[in-house]
Amino acid sequence: QIATTRVGRSQSATQIAIVLFSGITTHYNSRSPLSNCGRPLYNENRILRGKERLPIIPIRDTIPSSRTPVVNYALIALNVAVFLYQVSLGDAVNDFLYAYAVIPYRFLHLYLSHPVELVTPVFAMFLHGGWLHIIGNMLYLYIFGDNVEDTLGHGRFIAFYLLCGVTSFLAQIFLIPNSMIPNLGASGAIAGVLGAYILLF
Repeated sequence: QIATTRVGRSQSATQIAIVLFSGITTHYNSRSPLSNCGRPLYNENRILRGKERLPIIPIRDTIPSSRTPVVNYALIALNVAVFLYQVSLGDAVNDFLYAYAVIPYRFLHLYLSHPVELVTPVFAMFLHGGWLHIIGNMLYLYIFGDNVEDTLGHGRFIAFYLLCGVTSFLAQIFLIPNSMIPNLGASGAIAGVLGAYILLF
């Protein structure tokens, strides 16, 4: 009888936890997400109930900048210019990417005899593997980079951007030191910018 009572109490506690969790989840999912200003991002009355909310791509944020983000614009322009140069190379683009991307095995074995290998993590930040790659990266940099630059200042922002990008490549080298696959793109630097945005705003 004691064992039965304990089982009954355990089941009751489990049922209560499920009800509470379900209530919290239902309440959370039924609320419209808020912007940084505390306003709903869309009108709940216009959402058809029962339809799944699909993920969206951000096109802007709600936090104005107090100064022109010249560094952010310059980074976007430089990334786009390098990518257009890549496109102009045609079939020779693979040799170009192989020469300036970060290749972990090559980096570890050549940086002493070829010091230029040490700056490939910087070069690789401005290379991209295709249109979707650069469009996605530049969209997020455009939306969130201005506010981070506004907070950090121009000088500290470019230093932070480069540091995040270089660190991401060094982490890749550390994790897969024998890889011969070229690593490129601004994703590591922009991930750092997004992290700073989340912490700051």
